[in-house]
This record gives sequence, C-alpha cells and structure tokens, in this order.
Amino acid sequence: MYKWDRAWTTLSGYRGANANMHGVEATLAAADALAGSEPGRAAALRGQALRSTERLVHGFARERVWRLPEHYTDGWEPLPEHNRDRPADPFRPYGVTVGHQFEWARLALHVRAVTDDPPGWLLDDAVALFDAAAERGWAADGHDGFPYTLDRDDRPVVGARMHWVVCEAVAAAGVLAEVTGEQRYRDLAFRWRAHGEQ
Repeated sequence: MYKWDRAWTTLSGYRGANANMHGVEATLAAADALAGSEPGRAAALRGQALRSTERLVHGFARERVWRLPEHYTDGWEPLPEHNRDRPADPFRPYGVTVGHQFEWARLALHVRAVTDDPPGWLLDDAVALFDAAAERGWAADGHDGFPYTLDRDDRPVVGARMHWVVCEAVAAAGVLAEVTGEQRYRDLAFRWRAHGEQ
C-alpha cells in the first residue's frame, strides 16, 4: 500500500505487509458486497486479494521459513532492520509480528474459500504460517501468551501481550479447525481463548 503526503504530491518509499494485509481484508469484504450485483467486479477483487496473498505469504513468508517481513522498500526489497531503534512503534514495529502471522493464515483461508479452483498452496501456507506463529510465539519468553514481536531468531522484542494478537490466534485456529477437521486446532482455540479470558 502507498502513503502520500497531505498535499498528494510526494509518495513515500515505504511499503508494508500490514497495509497490504488490511487491503486484502477490505478487498475481500468489497467482493462479498458486490457478489450479487456485480459478479465480474467481485471476481476481479478476489483475484487481486489472491495476488497480494501470493506475493506476501507464498513468496516472502515461505522464502523466510515463515517469518514474514513487515517492511519493504518501494521496490519490494525487505527492510529487516526497519525501526530497530523504535521496536514498539505502534504501526511499524521492528521484527516479526506474531498476530499478523495468524491473521495472514486466516486471510489465506478466506481467499481459498472464495476462489474458484483455488491453488493448493493457500491451505498449505496457512497451516505452515499458523504453525510457525504458534510454535515460535506462544510463551516465547517463558510466560504464557504471545509477545507482540519476535526477532529473526524468534526471541521476543516487544513482550507486551496485546488483546488483538490472541484474538487473531483464536480466529485462525477456529477457521483451520473447520477447514481441516483437525482436533488440534480446536484444542488450541479453546486453550488460547481461556488464556485470553484470564
């Protein structure tokens, strides 16, 4: 996604996975809203969501053993050191954002559900991204819960427990349980929800 200055004259050189993630989410919602009245436009929007998911999840995350870079140049080169000096930046934190891994897994499954003849990698990648976030993120600092961010060696950078991260974990586990029928996802959703309630 792109960021312009207030005068709409200068385009930022920064590109972010977070903005693209929410772009996919918005695109899927728009496609759902148009499906009845403009099916061609809805299909085009779903294709756009698939392309974004392919680039970020099937490309960048898969290539980096399911550690999705959050920050990029305008030429889509990853910026792994971006905001190292401000690791808790609320919109562009340094490191891997655990909650986004879960959110992308859920969105990949959403794209799969609304795509005619979806590619097999959508499910495979959703499972791999989810598993990486669950295994690396849960209690990464020795305490229950998911830290906000991890470094490239899976050590916590910002250890704060944010409500939305556990919500995304529960949502992704619930969707994977429905899609795969595997009990382990239901068990994780139950466990993480109970943790969130505490």
